[in-house]
Amino acid sequence: MPFALDYEARRIGTFAVFQSARMGVVESKIDIDRAADEIECRRAVLAEKGVEVSPTTWRDQGRGWPPPITEDRSSVVDPDSIGIQLRKGEQEAELVLYRGGWADVEFWSGAISDDVHSETVGYEDPLSVDQFGEVLDRLVDRFD
Repeated sequence: MPFALDYEARRIGTFAVFQSARMGVVESKIDIDRAADEIECRRAVLAEKGVEVSPTTWRDQGRGWPPPITEDRSSVVDPDSIGIQLRKGEQEAELVLYRGGWADVEFWSGAISDDVHSETVGYEDPLSVDQFGEVLDRLVDRFD
């Protein structure tokens, strides 16, 4: 079955991020719950560095279209992605990991003259949980 793309514009601070969402079933290639643990175990260190981290959000493919996004993991029937937003001063970032093993990573320096740096990691070669942790660490290292 071919995938249809749907684009959802979301506001993060002062810039818009356009995130693609795939309709249909995506094979699970990474344990999203373990990946969420990678985020949680870094929260204290990030706070010490002055990086604010949003609660982890879960997208639920088991509750119809459009799939709802919630912070309550226990209410999610079929998790297909997790996401966080990060901020330090004017700098902003977003990281969304999909169960297919890839992550969308966005970073903006906060300078009006700078573009948003956007990349997809792991699409061709799915990430492991450890590799996802490394992607998160590299993103955090971009903050001053």
